[in-house]
Amino acid sequence: MPKDLKSFLADCIGLQEPWEICEAEGPSESADGNIHVRIRVPPSVRPLCPGCGRMCSCFDRGEERVWRSMDISAVCTYLHAEVPRTDCRTCGQLSVPVPWAGPGSRFKLVE
Repeated sequence: MPKDLKSFLADCIGLQEPWEICEAEGPSESADGNIHVRIRVPPSVRPLCPGCGRMCSCFDRGEERVWRSMDISAVCTYLHAEVPRTDCRTCGQLSVPVPWAGPGSRFKLVE
C-alpha cells in the first residue's frame, strides 16, 4: 500500500501510535465494493494499561472486531482490528482502548 494512502487513511480515522494500518482494500479490490482497513498494534509494542497507565505485556489479542467508519468518497468504510489485552499486575487483563472509537466517537461497532 502506498505511504500516501496509509497517511490519508490514518488521518481520516484519527489513528494514533502505537496503532498502525497494516492492510487496506479499496472498493475495486474488496468483494463487497467497500473499503476495508486492517489496523493493529505491532507485536513488539508493549501496551499501556488502560487502568493505571503502566507499561505491560500483552496478554492476548481478542477476536477481530469491525467498526463502521465514516464514508470515504461516498464509499462505506470498515475498520478491522484484533484489540490487544494487557496483562497488568495491578489491574488484571483489560482491553486497550481504540483511538477511533473513543468517547464521543461516531464510529459504530458492527456486531
